[in-house]
Amino acid sequence: MSPTDAPASVGLADRSSVKERTFAWSGDAPDDRMLWFVDGLRRAMVKEGYEELPAPGPEVQVVLHHLDPENARPYRRKSAPTFVVALAPMASPPDDVLRAGYPLLVRGLANLCVMMSARPSDGATVVDFVTLEQGTYAIEHRGDDRTFFTEVFERIEPLASSRLVIANEFRADLPVELCGGDEQTRQIRRAGERLDALDLLPAAFPIEEILS
Repeated sequence: MSPTDAPASVGLADRSSVKERTFAWSGDAPDDRMLWFVDGLRRAMVKEGYEELPAPGPEVQVVLHHLDPENARPYRRKSAPTFVVALAPMASPPDDVLRAGYPLLVRGLANLCVMMSARPSDGATVVDFVTLEQGTYAIEHRGDDRTFFTEVFERIEPLASSRLVIANEFRADLPVELCGGDEQTRQIRRAGERLDALDLLPAAFPIEEILS
């Protein structure tokens, strides 16, 4: 790319449009268990200083999006910095949390998937989390609502409050003779091409397997 081809800026987000420590809901809770979960999480977030807004919009920092596992529909952000949490009711804790939750996360266009279910053996509520980076972890209800929802909030909040928008700015100040690279970058490219031909470059993650 030559300096004249590069745009002045790409992906610049107006972070000032988002009101810090706010949340809203997208969709409706499908059953009584999820209504209980929504109420408990709402109380925990408000207790920690989050303000509930009446509807998800461009000014909301965290959107909690109800997702039907059988017919997952996306939440389309009104603002790039908005963090979307997909809430999905499950019949039972999944055997493979990543393979169950990652497709829901992708189809919901979410940053984090939260799957809630009842353990068949004793009916205890179990919440499984799946992140975009393939992180998985679980929290189970041990009898105390306040402790349980505090733990759920503590798992969501650090991710939801982080700055996730990468605002790239292209500056057309690269010397013209370097716009096509130099011998060092060409050597790196050739080495990468050899590794790729030998199928030795690691994939970031087996997305085809997870989503199939």
